Amino acid sequence: ISLAIAFWSHVRNKERAEVNALFRVAMEYYDARVGAAAGDGSTKEARLYATEAEKWQAALPAFEAVMADSGDVGHLAALYVADVRVRLNNKEGAVSALEGLLKALDPKDSLRFLAVERLAQLKVEKGDVDGANAAYGEIAEGLSDGDHTAELRTMAGYRRARLLADAGRTDEARTVLKALGHVDAESSVGGLLAGVRQQLGDAAPVPVAPMPGENKQ
Repeated sequence: ISLAIAFWSHVRNKERAEVNALFRVAMEYYDARVGAAAGDGSTKEARLYATEAEKWQAALPAFEAVMADSGDVGHLAALYVADVRVRLNNKEGAVSALEGLLKALDPKDSLRFLAVERLAQLKVEKGDVDGANAAYGEIAEGLSDGDHTAELRTMAGYRRARLLADAGRTDEARTVLKALGHVDAESSVGGLLAGVRQQLGDAAPVPVAPMPGENKQ
C-alpha cells in the first residue's frame, strides 16, 4: 500500500509541475508586448505580436488548457480565461468561465470574491442587476467567520448597496446597509459606505464648529 501511495504521489507531483509550467507559458503570452520584443521570453510566441487581438488569441488557448485542471492553478487560470475572453469581446464566454469556476470553488476559497465581483460587473453591463445582486448576496452568505472574511462580507455588502443605489432601488440599498451593522467609519470600507449613504441622501449632517465667542446651544 505504501508503494502505491508513493507512486500516486509522484504522479500527482509531476502533474502539478506540468500544470505550473503551462501556466507560466500562458502568463508569458498575457504579459507580452505588442509591436516590440517582450524581452527574453522562453517561448517565441510570447515575444512579439502585431496587434492586441493577436496577442489575446494566442493567450486564450494557453489559459484554457490550464483551466482544465481541477486544482488551484486551474482555478486561477479560469479567472484569466474570463479576462481574456472579455478582451476578445466574448462576454458570454467570460460569464460561462466564471460561473463554472464558482461551481468548482470551495465556499471559503478566497478566489470566490474575485470571481463574483467580475461576474457581477459583467451582469450589470448586460442590465442584469438582479443577477449581480444575487451573486454578491451568495458570496456574503457563504463566507465563514473571521477577520479577513468579515471584511470581504462587508465589501460584498457595499457592492450590493452601491449596485442597488445606482439602479434607483433605494429601499433595498438601505436594507443592505442596515444589515451590515456597525462598520468603523475610519476604515476604507466605512468611507465607501458613507459615500453610498450620501448618494441615498442618508448621510449624517456634518457638525459645524461655533465661531470664536459664539455660545454653543
